[in-house]
Amino acid sequence: MTKKSARGNFFLVQALAGLKDYSVALEFAQEYINSYLAEDERLVFYIHVAVFAGKSLKVYQLLESLKPYLTASESQLFYSTLSFEFELFEQQGIVDIAQLKKQLHYLGALEPLKQRTVAKKAAALSYQDFVVVVKDVLVDKNVHPIVRTSFLNDLRLLNVREEFDFQSF
Repeated sequence: MTKKSARGNFFLVQALAGLKDYSVALEFAQEYINSYLAEDERLVFYIHVAVFAGKSLKVYQLLESLKPYLTASESQLFYSTLSFEFELFEQQGIVDIAQLKKQLHYLGALEPLKQRTVAKKAAALSYQDFVVVVKDVLVDKNVHPIVRTSFLNDLRLLNVREEFDFQSF
């Protein structure tokens, strides 16, 4: 820890992931994100850690921002890895995706602080699930405007080209 390096960071992240402490592993990986982006094998491992930390939506956003710089084979590798890891994550039931989608569907019934907590958990959803669920949330006048704005920003970062109706701010 006294001599920090990308290699040492990678080994630390691997150890934390081996202990199934994915959220802490993801925090450490963020410190050296450039080294993970520079090597395909490390990026594949980063995708695994991020998905199991409940941040699959953030990985979709990252891959969308990298898309212009990826070759076709790299793009295929990373997106198929992401799909595989998400399916594995869903099968293991670490987060109940159906329950999370239900909470998001009824988000307007919650207090604003609880809305924010549930909205943060939405990062565990897949791209498709997120887009479908957020359509209803954006028109709900009971959802706090900051939460709706956050969802709109997430849709922008995901490069979603669909048109959405949303409640005016």
